[in-house]
Parts: sequence; structure tokens; C-alpha cells
Amino acid sequence: MNRDQDMNRWGWTGDKVIRRLVISVLILSLLAVPVSSVLADTSGQQSDALASDAASRSAVFDQRMQQALEKAEAVILNETDFPIEGAVGFAKNRTPLPKGFREKLADRIMDAGGKFNSLSDHVRISLGYMAAGGDINRIGSIDLHALLMNHAGLERAGVPELAEAYLMSWYYHPTALNRLEWYPDLIVYRLRERQTKEGGWSARDSGPGDIRTTAKVLTAIGSPDEPSSKPALDWLQTKLEGSRTSDLETTAVSDVVIALSSIGLDAAAFSETGVQLMDTLLGRQLPGGAFAEVEDGSASMEATVQAYLALTAYKLYAEAGDRLYASLNHPIPNKTRVHVEGPEGTIAEGWMELGSNENLVEAAAAFLKKSGVAYTTRVSEHGALFTSIGGVTNGRYGGLDKWEIAVRSIGNWYILKDDLIYYSDPEEVLLYYSDQTALVDHIQIEWKYENGQIIGGTPRADTPFTLTLKKATRQFGHMAVSSGIQVSLGGKTAVTDKNGRVSFPGLKPGVYELTVSSYRQGRAPLLAKRTVPFPVSSPELSSFTDAGKVSKWAAYDVASALSEGWMQGVSPGSRPQLAPKRAMTRAEFVVMLLRVLREPANPRSSRSFADVPGGRWYSGEISRAVKLGIIGDKLRYFGPGELVTREEAAVMMANALGLQPLGSPERVPFKDTAGLPESSKKAIQILYEQEIMKGEGRLFHPEQTLVREEAAAVLNRLAQLMPYREI
Repeated sequence: MNRDQDMNRWGWTGDKVIRRLVISVLILSLLAVPVSSVLADTSGQQSDALASDAASRSAVFDQRMQQALEKAEAVILNETDFPIEGAVGFAKNRTPLPKGFREKLADRIMDAGGKFNSLSDHVRISLGYMAAGGDINRIGSIDLHALLMNHAGLERAGVPELAEAYLMSWYYHPTALNRLEWYPDLIVYRLRERQTKEGGWSARDSGPGDIRTTAKVLTAIGSPDEPSSKPALDWLQTKLEGSRTSDLETTAVSDVVIALSSIGLDAAAFSETGVQLMDTLLGRQLPGGAFAEVEDGSASMEATVQAYLALTAYKLYAEAGDRLYASLNHPIPNKTRVHVEGPEGTIAEGWMELGSNENLVEAAAAFLKKSGVAYTTRVSEHGALFTSIGGVTNGRYGGLDKWEIAVRSIGNWYILKDDLIYYSDPEEVLLYYSDQTALVDHIQIEWKYENGQIIGGTPRADTPFTLTLKKATRQFGHMAVSSGIQVSLGGKTAVTDKNGRVSFPGLKPGVYELTVSSYRQGRAPLLAKRTVPFPVSSPELSSFTDAGKVSKWAAYDVASALSEGWMQGVSPGSRPQLAPKRAMTRAEFVVMLLRVLREPANPRSSRSFADVPGGRWYSGEISRAVKLGIIGDKLRYFGPGELVTREEAAVMMANALGLQPLGSPERVPFKDTAGLPESSKKAIQILYEQEIMKGEGRLFHPEQTLVREEAAAVLNRLAQLMPYREI
């Protein structure tokens, strides 16, 4: 029997696999995005090559099965200590989980720092948290996927634990920088090594095959392209046909149903002469809805949960071709910077929330609508594309000029082509009017150190520097852009030479806005306008006369804030001072927060508050903070000169993050926040969970003023959570 005949025996066709492989390759080539990003779009899904086509699927999830599922679900829901394993079934059946379930799991995860001695506990809690609507990659600073792939227990794990770990191995964040010791392929290799000669897997390192263990492995890695699948199915069928119904426990029957349903095989028709899986499963349900582990046994919660999951898996297979453990994670949408650049200037700019593998045109259209910008689209085979934005219609100049979309990821631009408009976790999205218009991919910075050495990177204060603008070609890497490109920075404008270079005199420390543009009369721009934050470093910490007054715990954060240009001295000259213990005003904190966010001041600031007149050194930043929702606009007065309290700083930073609390309010230990407004308590909880503001034991000190070194520390922690914007 050849391989195609083997595959046909289980309802798998070689042509189907090849056809889907060709389609996948075409999609990758057309989209022109990194393979890692496309892989990340699976969101934990196993290869769908095993799922039978809807037209050929013969499985029927009948009324008897539905009633059994509902009765079991009611039993599980009434359990005082809700079993975490059941959460996956509730999620797939769209049944609400007990109130506070996700928050309690988040508490448990954060209390443990995401580290669990048992691999099974780690996987069980992770699956439950995802099923409850959580994101396992972003629980405060915890990434459960990375911690699992670096778990010391994987090296000595048995087959059941390795199979469980594989279920989670694809739920990684595409831009995570964690170094991982284990990867999906390595887990598969270890599982293949341990398959018995007969085709099954043993629950221990040696010994005969075990039905539950074999089913767990098939649930994890089973596919027509996986060489271990066919002998495992043969072994499993032989075991079932040689067994009596009374020989098998309900949990074993359930695991087999889950495995077969997950890989696209009908559990009801799997065994012709032996154990009839679905009939056996239904026969174990007791009158009250619970399941017994054995024939004529008493109610068992473990058996009830596994049977419920098996019924859910079979229902998913029969009705939707879905899998029980696929698409569980709920990534927190990223805040993505958006620029809409027309042929004569910027039409709109701001932020939008973009989820994993989201349709970019739909997301961009929602952003334009929210911004009050008119647009039109045309519907194509694969979705919609923009035909006009802000009154600018494709073909405006009589040629092939049109609107295009580009995304920036890991320091590179990617132009989306051929109507394929899905992408995961971009750092920026650019809508621009183009006629072979180039994109600035990189800006190289060079300046001369005191000893004459040429240095790259963030320039020091009052030090002249040179910028080289580069565009990308996929064949040759970065190439310098053309001459005559306008570059504006710090109130000055210069034009690039033939090598794409431009020089600027030194600037004072801070975070500036760098703008690159090249508009052409009667044509689309030569280069799409690019606006990026441009930091200029303050003098290093040791150069300040009062550097010794900085607390040891704050020294690193203060040095970082100076290096990034967020923090500056208070008295320039030959004896500069930093004043680390000086309390900050509300205006000073807003300005520093906007620098951390790399958000430019609003140059045309409107009068947001009666006590914030235009033209003050902080007016533009306060106006921008109102626009971004960091400061509320309902009050008449802002109090720019008043000292900022820890409570006020917490609220502004939480608004900047745009996150929601993860755990329960009871986990927050502070006893001096009970009388605060709910919005303040929520903000403090968010910052506590994200480890930005930790308080002092059981005290948060909400009314205490924030001093400069404390501001440097909390804002440096905040910066680690913000989207990175590379020059």
C-alpha cells in the first residue's frame, strides 16, 4: 500500500494536501511579508489539511448528543471549584464562564510569576486563561508561552506532558524577543523518538502503548504529513476492535474522540467491530448529567469534564470542521501608529488598535471614519481596496497613480500587494498616494565624539550630526535616496545632497519631530512623507553636580531617561544640576510623559483649559495629551503649576497605556486607596499589575507628590510597554 492509499484509508487525499500547500506558497509570495509573521497568524491552529471538506463530512451531531452536552455543562457549571479544563469547552460552545473566572486565573498566574513546577499545571492554566478570553503572551510582564518553552521540566518530560506542551507551542507572539530553548519541531522530534514499534505511545518512557497517551499525541501533532499518524491510527483501531466496552474508562474514550475529531476523522465510524466510541460515551452518562468513569460507576468530575470536551470536539468537527484546541488565544490589540499621506500633504495621523491577522483596509477605513476623512473603496475577490481618500481619487494625474498601503515591521516597510491585505502586529501603517513612490526605510545618524571618533545612534546635545536617508530594495538592501529631499528638524529645513545626506547643527536635549518629504507639482510624491520622533540625549548623569543625590535604586532609570532625552537638567551652564528630589508639576510630568510616548506637541494648540494659555512651553504638550485621551477635557482648569501626585500620575499613565485590569481588584494590596474614585483605583491596579508603580508594602501613597527621580523610574518602566518606533 503506497502513501496515497494509506492517506485515502483515513479520508485524506494527497491532492488536497498538495493543493493547500500550493495555495499557501502563493499567499506568502503575494503578500511579501516575513514568513514568521504568517506563521504567527495561525493563532495556535494546527495544520488544517486534515479537516474534511464540509460537503464530504458525514458525521452527525444529533439531538441526543446535544442534550448530553448540555446536561454535562450544567453539572460542570454548578461545581463549586470550577474545573479549569472545562473552560475550553465553554469557550467553544460560547457558554459564559463563571463570573471572575479569568480574573482569578490571572491572579494565580501573576502571583506565581508565570512559573509552575508542573508542566501539566502550566498548560492547563494557560489553556484555561486563553479560553476565558485572555492573552497568554501579555499578562503584565509575563509571557506564558515563553516560560513554557524554557521550562526545565521539558527535558525530562514524559510523552503526555510533551503532547500537552505542543498544544501551546504555536501560541507565540510574532514580535517576542525571548530566547527559547524549545520549539514545536523539537517537541515533535522527541515524540517521534518515543513512538513504539507497534505505532502507539507509552505513558512512560518504556512499555506497551497506552490509548490515552496515543490519543493525546494525535490530538497534538496528527496530520497527513506527519509520518507517525498513520501507524498510530492503525494501532489505535486495532486496540479498539480488540476491546470490550467495559475495558475502557470514559476518560480514555473521550481522549480518543477528541483526537479523531481534531484530525478530521469521524469517531462514530472509526471502529467497525470493536468499541463504538460515541455510543460508549453516551452510555456512561448518569441521569443527573454527570458521567461515570466505568460502566455502572458513580459520578466522576474528571470523567464528566473529559466527556464534555469530547462531545464539544465531535460537535465542532461535525458542524464546523473546527478543532477543540485551535484559535484559543485572544491577543491584546496593539496600538499602531497610522499616517495618511496625500499628494500634497498629510491628510490624517493618529493611532488605531489592530488585532492579530486583521484586515488592514477595514481597520484603516474605521480609522478614517473616526477621523472624519471621506473615502471610497472597490470590492475585489479578496476584499476591498481604497479608490479615494480625502477627495484624492486614483488616477488623479492621468497615470497609474493610486492609493497604496504599507506596513512597518521589525524596522522594514512592506507594501501590501495583490489585494492580500492581512498582517499581524505591524509597528506602523502608512496609507500613501503613489506612482512608484519610494519609502524611507532607514535614517542613519552619525556624529563626532570628543576624540574625533564617528559615532552612530542618538546624538548628544549641542553636537552637530549628519543624517543619511535610505530606501529599501529587496535585492540589495538599503540604498541612499535621491538628492533634493526636504528634511525638517528642530525648526530648521535642509535638503539632501546627491548621496542622500544632510547635516544639522547641534540641538538641545529632548525629543523632536523629524519630517522627510518630496512633493512634486502635478505628480505623486517622489518619496512618501515620513514623520518620526528624533531624540537628542541630555548630558550623562555623572556630568551633573548633584548626581550623587540620585538614589541608588533610581540611578539606572535616571541615566536611561537622560540618554533618551526624556529628562533634562534644571540649570544649564558650567555647573548643571539635575535636582532628582525636586517635586514635579503637572505640566512638567505631562511634557516628560509625551517625550516618553514620542508624541510631538500640538503646534496649533487650542486652549483646552482656562489656565493653559497658548504659547507657554507646555501648551502644545497639554493640548496633545487631551487629544490622545491622556488628560480629560471635562474640567475647566488643569492646574499646570500644581505639584503632581502619585494618583494623578497613575491615571495619566494608565490612560496612555490604554490597557484594562487583568486580575481581581482584591489582589491589589494597598489599603490607602479605598476612598479614591473608581477610575483612580482602576488606574492604580493597571500600573501595579504591569509593575510600573509598586507602592511601599501595603501603601500606595496616592496623595504624595512625585519627585523627578521617581518620575524617571516609572516612565522608564512605562516605555518598555509602548510600541517601539524606530527612526
